[in-house]
Amino acid sequence: MGKADKRQAKLSFSGGEKRGATSEPRPGDADTEEGSSEISVRGMFMELKTSLAGIDAKLDHVTERLDRIRARVDDHDARFETLETRTSDIEDARSGDREQIAQMERLMEGLKCAVTVTPAGRLLCPRPAFKDGGRCRRKFRGGETDVGHEEAYASPW
Repeated sequence: MGKADKRQAKLSFSGGEKRGATSEPRPGDADTEEGSSEISVRGMFMELKTSLAGIDAKLDHVTERLDRIRARVDDHDARFETLETRTSDIEDARSGDREQIAQMERLMEGLKCAVTVTPAGRLLCPRPAFKDGGRCRRKFRGGETDVGHEEAYASPW
C-alpha cells in the first residue's frame, strides 16, 4: 500500500478531508507520479553505477597487489633454487674433498714409515736416507714397493 492509498484510506475513514490532505499526489511521491518514479529509478541506477565503479577500482587495486605479491614469490622461488643449487655444489665439493682426504688416509695407513702430508698434498718422509736422495723402502698393502724421491713428492691423485 502506497502513501497515497493510505492517505485516501484515512480520509474515507474519518469521514472528511483533513487539513493539508488532497486527492492529488504530492510532487515527491514516487509511487503515484510516473515522472518522479523515472527520476528515482535513474537515481538508483546512477548510485549503483557509482558503487560498481568503486568496487571495480578496489578490484583493480587488489589485482595489482596480487600481481606484485606473485612477482615477489617468483623472485623468492628463483632465489631459493639458486641457493639450493649452490648448496648442492658446495656439498659436492665437500664430498670430493672428503674422498680425497679418505684416499690420502688410506695411502698413509698403508705406509710403514711415518709420512707427513704438506698442505699442497706432497708426501714427506722423515727418514734421512730419503732426504739424502736415497731410496726409501715402504710397504703398501699390496706388498713391498720401492718409492723414489720424485714419486713420493707427487700428488697421490
